[in-house]
Amino acid sequence: MIVFLTDGRPTEDKVGTDGIISRIEAINGERVNLHTMGFGSLVDMRFLDKLAALNGGVSRRVFESLDAATQIRNFFDEISSPVLTDVSVEYLSDKIEDVTTNDLDILFSGSEMVVAGRILEGEDLLDLGENGDSRPRRQISGKLRGRSFDNNFEIDFDLDPTETSRIAESPHSIADFTERVWAFLKVKELLKGANIASNATLKEALREEALNMSLK
Repeated sequence: MIVFLTDGRPTEDKVGTDGIISRIEAINGERVNLHTMGFGSLVDMRFLDKLAALNGGVSRRVFESLDAATQIRNFFDEISSPVLTDVSVEYLSDKIEDVTTNDLDILFSGSEMVVAGRILEGEDLLDLGENGDSRPRRQISGKLRGRSFDNNFEIDFDLDPTETSRIAESPHSIADFTERVWAFLKVKELLKGANIASNATLKEALREEALNMSLK
């Protein structure tokens, strides 16, 4: 992996951020994970976010109002413990649509990967499985220490989340919560796509779609 630390904007050779991104894409054919960390008030985090996203890394900002040493230590603790690489999560059912981003270059210990989808209108929640199995299944695949890894697991809709007292006392329904999680992930996905997009028309379209979804 490579960790890129910077406290400002590009100044050498008058190469702009787009030029830097193009150069790195051209030479990083092996897809070495590139992580970025920005310091100070002048740092261009949009550039660093895009650079990390295009090269399978994570991007973090060091805030001046907080202890810098602690933030840097936490960042390196995070990226120093990869669990799976080339991670993919799939619903093994054709009755689920609009699945959010379901792949990840690298999954670190202590981090999480949230994937959500929408059940097709008119489908029974407890009849989403395949081949007579009433429970839908997910498949997780990736590489574990360089070796292929695959695992299937069931999604148990028989569990009653309202048995948890904190949820039972909440004025919000579980259905509202899960729908909001899906919408949040979709908006986040659209904004990330807008940041990465090099085409101005596509960038604006993604931002508009994210705005419209957030206002629903």
